[in-house]
Amino acid sequence: MFAGKSDESVACAVRVDLARSRSLGHTGVDCSKYINTRKYVEQCPPPARKELKSAVKTLTATRFDTVGRRALRASDGDDIIYPLLVTGAGGAGTNLASSALKQLGVVLGHEYTLGEGSSSWPYAVSDSVVGVKYPFPRKGPHVSLNVLPESSPRFRTVIHQVRCPSKNIAALTTHNNASRSFLWHAAGIDPTLPACVWGAHVWLRWNEHIETYADHRYR
Repeated sequence: MFAGKSDESVACAVRVDLARSRSLGHTGVDCSKYINTRKYVEQCPPPARKELKSAVKTLTATRFDTVGRRALRASDGDDIIYPLLVTGAGGAGTNLASSALKQLGVVLGHEYTLGEGSSSWPYAVSDSVVGVKYPFPRKGPHVSLNVLPESSPRFRTVIHQVRCPSKNIAALTTHNNASRSFLWHAAGIDPTLPACVWGAHVWLRWNEHIETYADHRYR
């Protein structure tokens, strides 16, 4: 798991470390690997935004206090739990995956939620933890929001799509500044690196992150 590695990502690091301090409760499940994800695990409710905002204001990056857990309430109007997320590094082919699955009757939004869920590289992390809006046009039930709610959308099953590094890195070099900025905040990857070097960092670190929590993986 990563929480940003630069000074620009201090707020993200605070959010993740705060949540990590709360993740080993009495559930019998180590929830730490799910903190900066949108994976739905019943025993691991996401941290509440109110708690995170307060923590970012009052805690330092080296010392964290424990705050109470929040239960994921099925009655929350914002909570939408989808069956499926297909994710990987940007340029791994999530658009192709959503098109192929549609032919089989499984409808997924590409970079947004629709039908059974989403096929999306940014949904590999939680923008509410990163603290920066996802770098794509918003569609679906949260079109008017900036950063999405902590608990929605969430995905019961996460499939990790891995592409050949050379082809994936080549695709990443076409990504725009919005994607580079998001990855800077989410993973601390310097957007000023040469394109191929930047793409190699993204491919490795994004896939390593997804590998920690995905249910299935294919190439």
